[in-house]
Amino acid sequence: NLLLFVSATGSALLSLSDKKLVPIDDILSPLTIKSPTNSSNDHLIEKGLARFIRKPLSLDTSSLVDFPMLVNMDELKFCPSMGMDEYVGTLPLDETEYYDHFSRFSLSGIQESTLKPGNKKTAGKLFPGAFKKKCSVVLPSQCQPEMATRVKESARAASGGKMTSIDEVAMEEQFQYTTIGMSDSYFSSEDYPDHRVFYKSPPIGCSTLGAGPMGMLFAAEWIGVVFFSIISQPFYAGSKNHEAALHMFDLLESSRCVADPLLIPRNFMIYCNQSQKSGVAWGQLGDHFIKIIEAPYLLEKQKMVIGTFNKGDHNYQRILGEEACGEAKWKSNSVFFYHLYKVMAVWGKVWDTNCECVGVDDKHRSVFVPVDLLFGEFSVCLRSPFVGTKDAVNEMFENRDLMKPIVDAVLWLARTWLLLYIDIRPPNLRICEKEDGVTKVYLIDYDDMVLLKEKPCCDFSTVTTMWKNEHVQKVFNQYKLLAALFDEAGNAHACEVCLLGRAKI
Repeated sequence: NLLLFVSATGSALLSLSDKKLVPIDDILSPLTIKSPTNSSNDHLIEKGLARFIRKPLSLDTSSLVDFPMLVNMDELKFCPSMGMDEYVGTLPLDETEYYDHFSRFSLSGIQESTLKPGNKKTAGKLFPGAFKKKCSVVLPSQCQPEMATRVKESARAASGGKMTSIDEVAMEEQFQYTTIGMSDSYFSSEDYPDHRVFYKSPPIGCSTLGAGPMGMLFAAEWIGVVFFSIISQPFYAGSKNHEAALHMFDLLESSRCVADPLLIPRNFMIYCNQSQKSGVAWGQLGDHFIKIIEAPYLLEKQKMVIGTFNKGDHNYQRILGEEACGEAKWKSNSVFFYHLYKVMAVWGKVWDTNCECVGVDDKHRSVFVPVDLLFGEFSVCLRSPFVGTKDAVNEMFENRDLMKPIVDAVLWLARTWLLLYIDIRPPNLRICEKEDGVTKVYLIDYDDMVLLKEKPCCDFSTVTTMWKNEHVQKVFNQYKLLAALFDEAGNAHACEVCLLGRAKI
């Protein structure tokens, strides 16, 4: 049973000979990251193992909104939001990216130039009055000032300036040095010589990027890969604001849960697809099922075969992008972990005992199982109760009594929590046959669910969205009864707007 208790997340349904028990430390051959000052591309950023994001992912800054040193990224136009989620991208490093932003404001006596900052005209042409006279010092008329502005009238304060690019090596250095410090703090071989460690909260770090006497703090969050985001306003080195910025980060760290981490012996035998070096492994640890996902896996190409769905030669981000993310753009392994954290954050709320809907919706919730997302060194661990006695087989998908609770639970999850489960197929359906003859079904494996942009207006809308997903289409085309049950449920709970749209079609 354990061998078949696998998911679309990297553990393809291949022959049993492809699945081997290996020590957890042998899931993948480790990648070597070169020194940040080395001119190779074997760096954290190039490998996709470190990423700048617009706002912290796991750090809750809501209690610090009035803290003077907390940065407000919504005010910074060079780092815009990109829709339903926070921006995941790269910090603009080239000085030309900032010219327009620096010229948004000016002194009261300054007249805006017809030229944008970063112009290619000489000072002699831009400021002719500075040169057509006798003076004890002759200024360089052939230089090309970046801030091309003139005063409106004589004897007013003049404005000038210089923008400079952030060196890519500087970014890589601060990322790597912070990550090394976090590795020593959370995953030290001195503290844990014989275990892999997974924490309940993402390991965090604080990184300083300085330019001359000025600096600002970045927050580092280790969620599979290391996410960096600007956390503070700029400050002078050694100033009161510098001290305040660090104190602010101390307050953020105080809310973290690092007690009682999950310790997995390094010689713990775990199943993985050894022939593909997939970097995803699974097994039973006590009363729990665990699945380990290694960040470097997402960089490797492989052939994915899931059931009868041959996906061909694609890398992991393409599979997850097309099947699990709908309209979103999956560009790298960091986006997978970003999305996974978001999904699991909502999944935790589904099981929050303080939630008002607990009890009311227990019938639907009981189809699923709670999952803990735990955070390791360039890896995550998904831990859930081990449920069921066997996997479903294709024939069970033609059993209306078994499938109806699944359909109702999936639609409930979408309309209540905006989570759309799309991977309904045999290995993700667990069967528990009780002694009294009652058959209980569980739907498992939630890391490739879709986060909906808005609450569905009705179940018909949810089913319509499902039919637009290529992976769901393949599932529905194979399991006709399952598709019919979803269509029946959607038609039975359609709003007037959807009914009108359906009538026009």
